[in-house]
Amino acid sequence: MSRFRPRAAINRNMLIMLRRLRGESYASIGKTMGITGARVHQIVKDFNPDALFQTKPQSITPQSPVTALPGLTAREIRVIDRARIVTVGELAALDDETILSWPGCGQQTLNQVRKSLALAGFDRKVLRMINVALLICCAYATAVYDHGAMLFLEM
Repeated sequence: MSRFRPRAAINRNMLIMLRRLRGESYASIGKTMGITGARVHQIVKDFNPDALFQTKPQSITPQSPVTALPGLTAREIRVIDRARIVTVGELAALDDETILSWPGCGQQTLNQVRKSLALAGFDRKVLRMINVALLICCAYATAVYDHGAMLFLEM
C-alpha cells in the first residue's frame, strides 16, 4: 500500500518545474520520473508558485477573533477569554511569560496556543523577522530623509 508523502510530492513537482524551465519536453521528463508525459503536463499546468510562499490562510487575519484559530480546545479558549484577549493579533504579540502567568495556563496550554498560531501563519520567528525588516526599512527611510534634509540645509 502506497502512503502519500506531501514533501516527496513537492520535491518531485519542483524538480519537474526546473527541468521544464530548462526546456526539456514533457515526455522526456516523464520518462526519467516514471510518470506519463500527460501527468507532467498536468503538474506544470497546475503549478502555483504563490502557494509555496503563502504562510497563513486568507481567512485568519490579526483582527480575527481568537475562536477562529485552528486546534484550540474550549478550555484553551476560556483561558484566553479570561485574560481579555480578543483578537489573534493580540494573542500573537504576547510573550510566553505573559501567557504562562494567566490562571489555568500551563506549559501544555502554551504549546497548544503557539501551535495554533503557527498553523494560522502567525509563527513568532516569522513575525519577529518581519518586525526586524520593518525596523530596518524605517531606519533607512529616516536616514535618507535626514540626509536629504541636511543637503537641503547646506544649500
